[in-house]
Amino acid sequence: MTNEVVLTGDATMLAQGSWVRKDQGVADGFSSVSQHWLPKTLTFEQGLEKMAEQKLTRVDKTFGLQNLKFNNSAGPVTVDIDGQSFTPTDWAGRQLCRWMNVPSTMWGFYSSGDAGDTGLLVQAFRNGQSKLAKPKDVILRTYGDNTLRACMSDSYSIIDNEWYLRTLQDFIPGGRLSHFQFSDADNFYGNVLIPDNIRSEADSDYGGMLNCGNSEIGRSMVWQTPSIFRAICMNGCVWGEKKGIELRRRHRGIELEGFREEIRLNIERQIPLLTTKIGDLLETHKLKATAPIINIFACISQAHGLDSETVNAIGEEWMKYSNEKSAFGVIDAITRAGQRFDADTWMKCDEIGGLILNGAARWDTLNARSNTLTEKEVQKAFGVAV
Repeated sequence: MTNEVVLTGDATMLAQGSWVRKDQGVADGFSSVSQHWLPKTLTFEQGLEKMAEQKLTRVDKTFGLQNLKFNNSAGPVTVDIDGQSFTPTDWAGRQLCRWMNVPSTMWGFYSSGDAGDTGLLVQAFRNGQSKLAKPKDVILRTYGDNTLRACMSDSYSIIDNEWYLRTLQDFIPGGRLSHFQFSDADNFYGNVLIPDNIRSEADSDYGGMLNCGNSEIGRSMVWQTPSIFRAICMNGCVWGEKKGIELRRRHRGIELEGFREEIRLNIERQIPLLTTKIGDLLETHKLKATAPIINIFACISQAHGLDSETVNAIGEEWMKYSNEKSAFGVIDAITRAGQRFDADTWMKCDEIGGLILNGAARWDTLNARSNTLTEKEVQKAFGVAV
């Protein structure tokens, strides 16, 4: 979308929520979030575990509409699917109405009534079934509690909730799930808080957030809206928020790799992140080192005050993994090494990697300065006694 632009704040936003920072203190790594609210959020891993637990007894069945059997012998309307009986939820019942050309108001009026009421529904479903123009397969979502929770076209493109959350985890590593509602195994919505250390543009005045949600059974589209905010207080109230442009897609004809790129661009264009610059990162393979790699690491050490333990770790990671004399090799080594240390060092290493990523001119300058270092300066950076 051409109207997606980097979100920026204004004086009105800046005036809101300042008291949170002053009176409550902010969380480590999330400088716009109250230190009392962050513990109430979830990690991606915790959210994914919850999703996995919720769908343990799920079974999706592809079945012909013409082969469904309706009855109400136990009182409520039930649907027999290949010899097993399921009770439709309200949503599944209304979907069945659409397929069988039965008014959904009839479901709303009779589904919770007595046997006489539900008997009318069974008759209506059977009547609609007898008038189907041709056989039609549908996806029936069932659960171990014998509920039928959805009846969808076999052409429905189910966006799996776990796939979507893992995609966001790739682009927003270290993010926290805030205000998340896992209403059931098929539907969720909430906010992903963006850590400070993966922001491309350091901006201590505002936090970054992604409001998102999805329904695997058609109750809503898959959607997300990036935003920036001044503060989140200890009660979870968001102060001074500015919403960006929403990405929303129907579950029809979605190709996952293409949609993943849409997700990335929707975030990147409005809240630039180091982790979404995949194309830029691949381009750094082409930026070759014109100075010795050991000099480049020493020069980075001088410029950013890294101790010899960190510099040696960077060198070890470079030799172990990429061994590539390019900007990519340097970024890869620095960001890998940062993960060995405490949060402050990790954050600093990620920031250095982001600086190198942000332009060929900066890389050229780094190489030029590295070529001027003396052997003594390089040895000092690595803690070698001269």
